[in-house]
Amino acid sequence: MSELIVGIDLGTTNSEVAAFVHGKIQVLGSGKTNMLPSVVGLSPSGELLVGEPARNQLALYPDRTIRSIKRKMGTGEKIALGDREFSPPEISALILRELAVWAGRTFEQAVEKAVITVPAYFSDAQRQATREAAALAGL
Repeated sequence: MSELIVGIDLGTTNSEVAAFVHGKIQVLGSGKTNMLPSVVGLSPSGELLVGEPARNQLALYPDRTIRSIKRKMGTGEKIALGDREFSPPEISALILRELAVWAGRTFEQAVEKAVITVPAYFSDAQRQATREAAALAGL
């Protein structure tokens, strides 16, 4: 297969990844789901959780879980998850990396390029933070 470029909708609540394959758009997923909750958490044991596992721990460990990180993109705010701190691009990068893994698994090749959506109202700082997140994710 030639170079794989995916499209990512980095959403406030959920995120998705798709690719244009054989003349058709194919939404990619993991298991039975094509949507990744845009939630990141740190388990009590210190493991980073992305997507559904993070969303599942939100009620029990709200201080170890972040959702809607997109709203903080472009700010200098640090996000505390347990005893660790992350920037909004670092949190977004974890979500982007997971989506790239989904695509890579589907096509059995690494994903290094992506087109990532941002809202039209995003400022230059928010757009730059999204670019930074992509770079941190290896995209």
